[in-house]
Amino acid sequence: MFDFPELGIRLRGFQGDKDLDQILAMHQDRELRSLDSLGYVVPPFPTKFKEDFRKAVENNAEIFCVIESIPESKEDAEGSAQEKAEWIGFVGLFASPERRLLRESTFGISLWKKYWNRGYGTVVTKFIVKYAFDSLFMHRIKLQVFEGNDRAIAVYQRCGFVLEGRERKALRPIGDGVWKDIINMAPLTMFDFPKLGIRLRGFQGERDLDQIVAMHNDREIAALVSVGYVVPPAPNKLKEEYQKVIENSTEIFCIIESLPDPKSKSTAKEVEWIGFVGLYANPDERKRRESAYTISLWRKFWDKGYGTAVTKFIIAYAFDSLFMHRIKLSVFEGNDRAVAVYKNCGFVLEGRQRKALRTSDGGWKDIINMGMIIDDWTELNDKDRGLNIES
Repeated sequence: MFDFPELGIRLRGFQGDKDLDQILAMHQDRELRSLDSLGYVVPPFPTKFKEDFRKAVENNAEIFCVIESIPESKEDAEGSAQEKAEWIGFVGLFASPERRLLRESTFGISLWKKYWNRGYGTVVTKFIVKYAFDSLFMHRIKLQVFEGNDRAIAVYQRCGFVLEGRERKALRPIGDGVWKDIINMAPLTMFDFPKLGIRLRGFQGERDLDQIVAMHNDREIAALVSVGYVVPPAPNKLKEEYQKVIENSTEIFCIIESLPDPKSKSTAKEVEWIGFVGLYANPDERKRRESAYTISLWRKFWDKGYGTAVTKFIIAYAFDSLFMHRIKLSVFEGNDRAVAVYKNCGFVLEGRQRKALRTSDGGWKDIINMGMIIDDWTELNDKDRGLNIES
């Protein structure tokens, strides 16, 4: 299916019993089994194991590949060319029907020990993550790794995964009598904009909620998003409300941040939190394939083209990958910068709610309703105006 000639390996499709024999053998290896077994390490019952694994591949795999060496042509004693490929391991993305609806899958990879420390895991993991987001239109990828498996954790971190939580002492002792944590991870980066030096990544809970609360405490920013008087929000209540909305009502929600310097060994201090962007929908709107767009940036990042680039990207993603029919938004009278960005991205004025916004000085402002439907998007592309999404 996919070759990596620089490493001499390739990914190919699943071939039934031939591969199941190898996978069974891996599950009978004590060291390998201790890295992925939640229970005691015992030899699996061969027939049942093969049957269960085959069902998982056939029914729950978004993609499942065997990793093997690229065969080299060798001549046998009679001068005939013989191709030999070494069976290295397997990789896959798995999802239940419920998680498929959320475009979420679980990543898994396993290699025979003799192929560790050759870079195979890193290259294959990066490829599958990119393939999942770019071609399978995944919203989220997750994985679990056991405490102490430092080699795997290092690989996942190099591939953009970050710690999302720990299930403390959830792993039954194996041999040494010590309970271990199960570490939950997911990719940090979803979409990069290298020309602008920014990226979109997944929501990371408390860390991001602190920033969002801080934005709502900024008087100028709050005045652009608050329908009522601008007052400091109750932090815990605001966090709880945002968390609930993000988990239950977003089609996509991303944090906008700066790209780290690729030449630097330490990136944590160099990555700046820029803002957030999302598409929201209630159950009725989802039935109509309609969602509401929102974006908010810290003031220091205004007028740098970030809002336009991100908005164009999300619109394209919504219509092309999420199959949206309509995207809507509201903006307050006087926010000319935002109105200009939205018009530039293809949104059109659909109406005004006259004097619907109460201002802190006792006055009233209009709420401007804008929208874009799939026909508008198609027309933009047909006219070759494009949205010039940066990649």
